[in-house]
Amino acid sequence: MADIVLTDIMQNNIVKAKLATVKITGPNYATGGHTFTPDMVGMNVFHFVSIPPVSGYVPIYDWTNQKIMMYWSNSSATVLAQITNATDLTGVTFYATVIGR
Repeated sequence: MADIVLTDIMQNNIVKAKLATVKITGPNYATGGHTFTPDMVGMNVFHFVSIPPVSGYVPIYDWTNQKIMMYWSNSSATVLAQITNATDLTGVTFYATVIGR
């Protein structure tokens, strides 16, 4: 299974914490999410993760399993649903902001 690709990682030191902005692109979605751990961006722990929605896709960080879960909305749904396995995300780019140590 191919995993997400992290590029354009920018870090700044904030009172013994690190701030990183990360460009996230990826292959087809895998049910259960894509792994996104602190060591992937040069940290030991995340304290904050924010990934804004893009093109109807709503990424949610799963703190327990350290994965980015991907949800979507449509006009007929009242709740977000996890996108289906193998949904093609190759043309979608997300930007995450993380704070950690």
